[in-house]
Amino acid sequence: MGSKVIAVVNQKGGVGKTTTVLNLGVSLAYMAQDVLVVDLDSQANLTSGLGFQSNTSYDVSDVILDPSLVNSTLTSTKVELVDLLPSSNNLVGIELLLKDLDEREYRLKQALHRIGHMYKYVLIDCPPSLGLATINALCAADFVMIPMIPEYYALEGLSMLSQTVRRVKETQNPGLDILGIVFTMYDPRLQLTQAIVKEVGNFFPGLTWDTVVPRNVRLAEAPSFSQPIHLYAPKSQGTQSYMDMGREFLVRMGGHHG
Repeated sequence: MGSKVIAVVNQKGGVGKTTTVLNLGVSLAYMAQDVLVVDLDSQANLTSGLGFQSNTSYDVSDVILDPSLVNSTLTSTKVELVDLLPSSNNLVGIELLLKDLDEREYRLKQALHRIGHMYKYVLIDCPPSLGLATINALCAADFVMIPMIPEYYALEGLSMLSQTVRRVKETQNPGLDILGIVFTMYDPRLQLTQAIVKEVGNFFPGLTWDTVVPRNVRLAEAPSFSQPIHLYAPKSQGTQSYMDMGREFLVRMGGHHG
C-alpha cells in the first residue's frame, strides 16, 4: 500500500501554503502518521522553516531531473516521523531544464513512487504559479488541498485553479480529486469573511473545511525561528488550529478510503 499524496496548491502567494504543509505535516506526525513534506518552491521556505539551509547535497530539483536520486535526497527533521524533500534556488530554472525531457510532467510522480511505501502521507508545498513544477505536483497527487484567504480576489484565482485541476484530471491524472479548501488568516469579525466563505461553499459544496486558521502572530513568527508552530508556541491558537486540521484531515481521508 503506497502513500497518499496531497498537493497543497494556490497560484497566489502569501496564502499560507508553506505554513499549512509544515504544520499539518507535524500535526499528522503527532497523530502517529509517517509524513513526507516536499518543498517544491524555489524560495525554499518550507526547507528553512524546518531548520535547514538550502545547501544540502541534493534537493528536489535534482530529484525532478533524476528521480532515482530521491532516496539520497530524503532528509530527516527534528520532528519524529516527518521527513523532508528539501528545495533550493536551483529550482528556479527547472522549467527550462524540463522542457526537453520525456515524461516531464511525471518526474515527481516517478520519484515519489519509489518511496511511497515509506510514508502514509506526502504533502507537497507548491510554488505560487501554475507552471511545470505545480503540474508535476498535480500529476503526482491523489488529492489537492487549497489554502485561501477569505478575500474577494481569492475567488477569481480559485476558479482558475479549479480549471487547471480539472484539466490535469481529464488529461493526465484521472484519479485526482479536491480534498478541500481551507481558510487561512481568518478574521471572523469581518463581514466580508462570512460572505466569501458562503460563496466558496456554494461553488464547492462540501469542500470547505470546518477548521479555519486564524490570523495569529505566533504562526507568523514561527518560521523565522525555523520551527513548526507546535515547537515554537505549543499553547498558541495556531497550534490548536493545525491540530484540529490534522484531525479533520484524517476524517476526510478516511471517507475517501472506500
